[in-house]
Amino acid sequence: MKIERMPGRVRAAAAAGLAAAAAALVAAGPVWADGTVTFEAAAPSSVSYTEAGVTFTSQGSGGIDSFIGPNGTKGILSTNDFSNYFEIRGTIAGGASFVSVDLGDFNQDPDLIFLEVFDAGDTSLGITSQLVASSYTGMNTLSLSASNISYAVFGARAPALGGSTAYADNFTYRSPVAVAAVPEPGAYATGALFAGTLGLGLVRGRRRKGGAASAS
Repeated sequence: MKIERMPGRVRAAAAAGLAAAAAALVAAGPVWADGTVTFEAAAPSSVSYTEAGVTFTSQGSGGIDSFIGPNGTKGILSTNDFSNYFEIRGTIAGGASFVSVDLGDFNQDPDLIFLEVFDAGDTSLGITSQLVASSYTGMNTLSLSASNISYAVFGARAPALGGSTAYADNFTYRSPVAVAAVPEPGAYATGALFAGTLGLGLVRGRRRKGGAASAS
């Protein structure tokens, strides 16, 4: 039924009800979900490794190799012959606003562990690092927050010997989750009020028409 054919008061109430209901139907704000890659399912050696929406590849000529790290759980390194080690890239499907990773080593050499994040255009969005002494055995967590993170690069740099010899574990990220528009609680009350007003107006209109027909 078209609104313009309704009686004046009903038409005004109907228009107001529709406007209020439309205003109450709002899209929820950004919803973020955390994901963590533990590498427990990683093969001993592979060209790349994908888990929980993140694909890990070597920044050099190595693959992705899994080992038990200083924290006693499975982690990854990138090497081609166990004499050259490479930094690792983690590409996040859908992007992220936060990334963290555990990095460490077995008291073999000093390491400058680092984490750097980039957007889809390969522009660096931030970098953080920590110098680990040669006597240290363990893992440290590095983290960064930025808008539009597409991928992260992490590992160890000089004075590390042999390249990026740091173990990586527990790669965590925060990604946006798409949600459909949802009505606020007030939308249901508004819709009910509109329906009631519309029904009452139609009943009154019919009664007026019936009374006029009887008088004639």
